[in-house]
Amino acid sequence: MRHSRNRKDWLILLIALWAATSFAYYIESFDTEIYLSTDGSYNVVENIQVNFGTEQRHGIYRNIPYKYKKGFKTNTVLLSDFEVVDAKGNKYQKAMSKEGDYQKIRIGSPDFTITGRQTYIIKYQVERGMLYFDDYDELYWNVTGTEWNCYINSATATVYLPQGMSGGDVVDAHCFTGAYGTEEKKCEFSVSGNSVQFST
Repeated sequence: MRHSRNRKDWLILLIALWAATSFAYYIESFDTEIYLSTDGSYNVVENIQVNFGTEQRHGIYRNIPYKYKKGFKTNTVLLSDFEVVDAKGNKYQKAMSKEGDYQKIRIGSPDFTITGRQTYIIKYQVERGMLYFDDYDELYWNVTGTEWNCYINSATATVYLPQGMSGGDVVDAHCFTGAYGTEEKKCEFSVSGNSVQFST
């Protein structure tokens, strides 16, 4: 059942975590847009710029956590309506599977390889991703995931509030960076209009 929210207080917690392992390829930028709805669902658009250099690769794997612990609670979200396209809107070949607490997406063709700069735009819908408390509603979202085997040079996230709400309805916001389990905050955020922007 979807939750219809009547309150206007929000706590937004975003974590942008990545592995610092050095590989031949790396992610130049990982830009995410999150569009919140009044029913508690939200749409996510990820724009991932990858530089493979001269290394021949078939594509990338995107592991999106759908089950995570927050305090003493385990929250399981519903992920659906996946679409993966390039910068021109052409669809990538993809294969979906679940491994542990992650939705795994294999993006690219096993029949040919690519090099250089590539753009991956991943779109999907999230349900049951909001956490509800007496005084506020909370968005807790792992922006980049922690399963990358390459370095992420920069990450941004923009959260768009539901229609009729503004940044003044956000009571607090935090972002975290670094390896899993740390609470580094090498990131910053700002509020403008009906959105909150985060960047590393």
